[in-house]
Amino acid sequence: MGDQFSVVGDQFSVAGDRCFVANDQFSVASDRCFVADDRCFVADDRCFVADDRCFVASDQCFVAGDRPLKKTNRAIEKAN
Repeated sequence: MGDQFSVVGDQFSVAGDRCFVANDQFSVASDRCFVADDRCFVADDRCFVADDRCFVASDQCFVAGDRPLKKTNRAIEKAN
């Protein structure tokens, strides 16, 4: 089972690695998640930046704030 990505408003989550970002507050429930001072955490090979509303899946970067959420979700499905 691959990682499941969810983008709802300002919330980011990775169900597989149990990394969550909600309202710029970080909750880490796995050793595979690393929180950095620049509000970025890595789950496996994926980096999430809450401040810029941007996250990297594989080699692609998706900005939720600059794109329709529908397209972002479709890109995430493609990345999975």
